Amino acid sequence: MSAFELVGLTKAGGPLTKRISLAADGSLRSDGSACKMAEGHAYRLEFDSLAAFAQYIGACEPHQAIALGTLHPDLPDNVRVITKETLNKLNGRRHLPNDLIARTADYISYRPGQLALALLDLDTKDIPAHVRKKISALGGYSAVLFSVLPELQKAGLVVRRSTSAGLRRIDTGEALVGSDGRHVFVLISDGTDARRFLQCLHDRLWLAGCGWLRSMTRRCGRCCRRGRRARSRWRRWRGSWRT
Repeated sequence: MSAFELVGLTKAGGPLTKRISLAADGSLRSDGSACKMAEGHAYRLEFDSLAAFAQYIGACEPHQAIALGTLHPDLPDNVRVITKETLNKLNGRRHLPNDLIARTADYISYRPGQLALALLDLDTKDIPAHVRKKISALGGYSAVLFSVLPELQKAGLVVRRSTSAGLRRIDTGEALVGSDGRHVFVLISDGTDARRFLQCLHDRLWLAGCGWLRSMTRRCGRCCRRGRRARSRWRRWRGSWRT
């Protein structure tokens, strides 16, 4: 297969991952405040196989992540990352270094006609009981995906556990509901088609009865429609990290 590119990220001054704890009602509480990256480095990553990519993410440290897409071709292979706000304040100055970027689509993006990865983010914390039961009856998460999009069985895939997967109570040893999330990376022939691909997959899952509405009342007073692969990611700067 041809090589494909990603962007590696290294955060300065702390971890780039979530903190998981138990809420008073026994449910999972996820604190993503440490996932913000105000300063660090970004660099080109090139892989000639999905196996090499899987090996790389398996060895990442808690202060490292990846971004889907590639660095702009005019940039060096290794650049410094600051916030968009800070970069905007510096723009217009003389002698602004060409190795200084923000983590935005101006600097990290998919390129037309190039191999890339799309991410299916399986977040199981909010799945209603009836949807979870249906998924189980259909044979599990992978079986559901393949049933609505059979072509995925022939596609290149890398599957890894999400940050909050595999959690158990230390007092009882009981597995926590919602701690079986997955990240599924799909190799696609054109990264700029990721948004359409993920939207079509979302719609097929919804029509198959594997979707639900998640209440967002506490945050913004509305409901959010979610497919079985809830929050399938198409954003080009999307980060994925390992703890």
